Amino acid sequence: MKQLSDARVFLCIPNHSFRLENHAPFSTEHLGVAYLAAELISMRYSIEIFDAYLLNLSPAVLSDRLFESLDGRDIVCFSTTIETCEYVNRVCQILRARGFEGGVVIGGWGVALSCQSASIYFKSADVLWCGWSATEFVNAIPQIASCAGNQGRLILGNPNASSPVPPRNSWHKPYHYVHALEHYREFRDVSVPILGGLGCYWGKCSFCCTAARWSNAVSQRPACKIADEINYNIKTYGVTSFAFVDDSFFDGTERGKKRAFKLSGLLSSMELPVQFSMDCRVADVEEELFAYLHKSGLTSVFLGIESGSPGILRRYNKGHSVKQCRRALDILHSMGINVILGYITFEPGMSLVEVEETIGFLSENFPHEVQSRIRDRITPYPSTRLFDSLDKKGLIDGQFPDYKFRFVDPLIEEIYRSISR
Repeated sequence: MKQLSDARVFLCIPNHSFRLENHAPFSTEHLGVAYLAAELISMRYSIEIFDAYLLNLSPAVLSDRLFESLDGRDIVCFSTTIETCEYVNRVCQILRARGFEGGVVIGGWGVALSCQSASIYFKSADVLWCGWSATEFVNAIPQIASCAGNQGRLILGNPNASSPVPPRNSWHKPYHYVHALEHYREFRDVSVPILGGLGCYWGKCSFCCTAARWSNAVSQRPACKIADEINYNIKTYGVTSFAFVDDSFFDGTERGKKRAFKLSGLLSSMELPVQFSMDCRVADVEEELFAYLHKSGLTSVFLGIESGSPGILRRYNKGHSVKQCRRALDILHSMGINVILGYITFEPGMSLVEVEETIGFLSENFPHEVQSRIRDRITPYPSTRLFDSLDKKGLIDGQFPDYKFRFVDPLIEEIYRSISR
């Protein structure tokens, strides 16, 4: 059995296959990895972070860098999304082929969404973490350390239990993620991730796996705690750009809006150079509120518009209209706030009219993105209502992690193929 003092833990962030335009190179995995790093250090593990996304490393290059540092007692942990499973699997295969006999642990929501399929796919892993809770993962580390490298597959965590959203009084203190900031501080163009809240107050979108994780619950950090953390990181590390990695910055209540106003005031009163980005819903964009946020440093907003077709928005269960989308865009553009567009061009049940509406809205409002997004199609994530519906209709093709769908209307299938040539 490995002792805590014997094993070094390498926390790896895989490289994504895409990067959003006009977005600093950060991954939403970073904050979770930083949390794990801080907890593991407190348990007397030696920690290394390998960020393949930030450094834009191929599987072969990441494998080389890991192999140069590893010995047979070490544990390598990968945090996955569905999109990064193939990348992680390739890295693991290379490490095993080169003779690495230490532990390989794979977790993240890419595994938790489809645990049984992941257990078949990741043949080079010793341990699959199929739970949602980072706290439970930390508590399981001694068991993971004792089993990793034993050439036996161990599946831990409960994929059927959504992760509880911590109450406000149990949040970790600011500065808990200092270890990760040490890792990123040399990259001056990086937006350091910061957590303002957990969960999504809407949680009803048919294609989104957030509800599977948080059960529609929401918890938000107090504005003063967020401001303290930002202030500390600016003065300690010279970091000036931050990215809120919440599923939604707001909680759908008046209290949530008041928190945003208060945070805006606190950031402005610092008289320090601050820039930050956030994700929010279309319905959250209000002129007065966003004017305050912009004044205090808000520069970019990820806005999940998803479609310019009323029928598709209803099927997605987005809870907003095309008219509301246009109004939100008008407000943000009038203030010079950059809009990072969440948009899905093709989905399984669309009609010819809906194709025209979807591409028409994109051409009207984001003409510079038409060429790069015209071939985008929705990804059916396991455990979502979209996936279950398509699966029942026999429209799911492929297997974990490369799930695809077939269009209901053969004409739309032909249109998509002609566009993709």
